[in-house]
Amino acid sequence: ALARLLQRNEKELAAELPTPDPLQISPFDHQLHTQSHHAKPFDIIELPNGIARLVNQWWRIWQEKQIAGLDSLYAENLTVKIAGSPASSNFVSIRDFRIKLNNSLNRSYSQLENICFDPMTNTVAITWQIDGDYNDDNQIKRIRIPAMSFLTFAEDKIIEEYLQIDWLSLGKRFHLNTLLI
Repeated sequence: ALARLLQRNEKELAAELPTPDPLQISPFDHQLHTQSHHAKPFDIIELPNGIARLVNQWWRIWQEKQIAGLDSLYAENLTVKIAGSPASSNFVSIRDFRIKLNNSLNRSYSQLENICFDPMTNTVAITWQIDGDYNDDNQIKRIRIPAMSFLTFAEDKIIEEYLQIDWLSLGKRFHLNTLLI
């Protein structure tokens, strides 16, 4: 629309525009707009019923901070790997990580970006992010944590969860003196 208004070629005009920062945090605060729509997994992808229920329940852990019932979501022989932490074989590491993150970030909010499903391996890949205010040496910093989660399902439970977060780039990007992990 700007190119038409200025009667310019779109490619030439785009080359003159500044490059946006992909980690720019929007001034829109979801917690001040509680009536706006917050994306749920079913808004992004259509999954088989059993997996859709599990992914929605998993997402409630992050967006709604609902950690009750984790034992019904995860299998007994679960494999968990959270970036920066040793591998675990139960859901306690997920619960403890979520509680630690909740205690580290004030006003945190999680939002989905994309979800992909591989029906051959029953694995879901989810890109998402966590926004929040982080107290870094008595200085409040508003940060955004990009995350990738890989969930594998079997027998109506999550049997593997891998949570990928680049803690070093997060510290560098927001000039953090102390890291969350």
